[in-house]
Amino acid sequence: MEDNTNSISERAEFDKKMVEKNEYMPVRSKRGVLMSIQKAEKKDLQEILDLQYIAYQSEAKLLGNDDIHLTI
Repeated sequence: MEDNTNSISERAEFDKKMVEKNEYMPVRSKRGVLMSIQKAEKKDLQEILDLQYIAYQSEAKLLGNDDIHLTI
């Protein structure tokens, strides 16, 4: 479903429908959609793990410790 809404009330109604359909969780500013949060699917897991690993690198550098222990 494409977001062709103009007014704040139209946007709110559109967002409500998307959330009810479990399509995504919109995050808006006054200017419109900044991002949408969607459920991850199994096919996304490796990409998510890779992104987490990359994001951790800056924290590891700050702490001077690059050991990553899985917490499952």
